[in-house]
Amino acid sequence: MNANDFEKHFSSYDGISQMLKSCSYDEIISVIAKICGVEPTALESMLVKGYNEKIQYQYLLKDTIKNIVRYDTVYNMLSDASSKKVFFLLIKHRVFPDEAFFKKASELSTKPYLEKDIISFDGNDVLVDCGRTGTIALEFIRQFEKYNKIYVYESEKNKFEKCKKNLSSYENVTIKCKKVNASETVSSICLDNDIAESVSYIKMDLGGSEISALIGAKKHIKNDKPDICICTSNSLNALWEIPLFIKAMTHGYVYHIRHYCDNSDNKTVFYAVSPKKSVIPAKKSC
Repeated sequence: MNANDFEKHFSSYDGISQMLKSCSYDEIISVIAKICGVEPTALESMLVKGYNEKIQYQYLLKDTIKNIVRYDTVYNMLSDASSKKVFFLLIKHRVFPDEAFFKKASELSTKPYLEKDIISFDGNDVLVDCGRTGTIALEFIRQFEKYNKIYVYESEKNKFEKCKKNLSSYENVTIKCKKVNASETVSSICLDNDIAESVSYIKMDLGGSEISALIGAKKHIKNDKPDICICTSNSLNALWEIPLFIKAMTHGYVYHIRHYCDNSDNKTVFYAVSPKKSVIPAKKSC
């Protein structure tokens, strides 16, 4: 494969998928190194931003080659053109790690976890905000005001105190300094045991333990069919592993994906959306 062949494959998702299935890792890394004007070994060891921890480029590319059939499945799950475009750009970044692909993907997005064209609320919602200081719960309250109950889980003490400070003035908000996990321990809870009522929305950004937390919410997901909004940037294989895990847990859901850039922070969010009632619009800003 030469540079011209690479560029042809790189112009479409199907082209990239075909290339990763038909060309070896050594062929691909050699061509990309030539395009970049660097030695293959230097390219392999390059640290790539955009994940919970910086990852060496070689591991990113190897995962994408090894699991391309799984990535194909996720791509075909996505229900809208914007999601497919975002996913295509994310795969392009994994093959050729130019941050411009992240920035272009973020142009199709607005609010992390609260995309107005994807997620809707009816005023009687029970929301579960797991991880990252409860900022989504606060943003939801500011935008929509009406809700039934909000549960917030933050395991880090300093972030938990920030949650309490930000949310203590609002009614029907429960905040716990606990990890969200598949089972209960002294320091963790599982959502199926900790929340008795039906839930309508689950958000997770847990630094890599999202699958374990989903296992602990199986009953709620099966019985309540909540919308699920979950970060897929916290581990190397989360971009395919989490969507496929959720797909196996859900029936009749619609799937979307969006990417967000905030200064140097990149975040990809997978949305699993159940049928909804009428939308409550966000408050208009003055």
